[in-house]
Amino acid sequence: MAVRGQRWDAATRARLVAAAWAPGSSAASVARAHGLNVWQLYAWRRQLRAQRDRDPGAGRFVPVIVAEDASPGSTLPTMEIALAGGRVVIRGPVAADVVGAVVAALK
Repeated sequence: MAVRGQRWDAATRARLVAAAWAPGSSAASVARAHGLNVWQLYAWRRQLRAQRDRDPGAGRFVPVIVAEDASPGSTLPTMEIALAGGRVVIRGPVAADVVGAVVAALK
């Protein structure tokens, strides 16, 4: 249980906010599990959104699904990004900044 007046670091806040709005989760259950008031999660979410709006390069929360490789025999790591108008498939080891540039170009 959280201690009254406890300080939560930015990474922990972001992790809890992401967990609260993950598919199949609820803000109330995440808050309860960490000794928080649910409204604290809502306030953190507002703060993260405000930060994102001020800094377009700031991270965004998106649902991620980790799935087994659909193509047996493939030895390359594969990342698939599903979009409203199609999908992007990246195969092989790719630097994080390259993936970030691809995602930014798709916006």
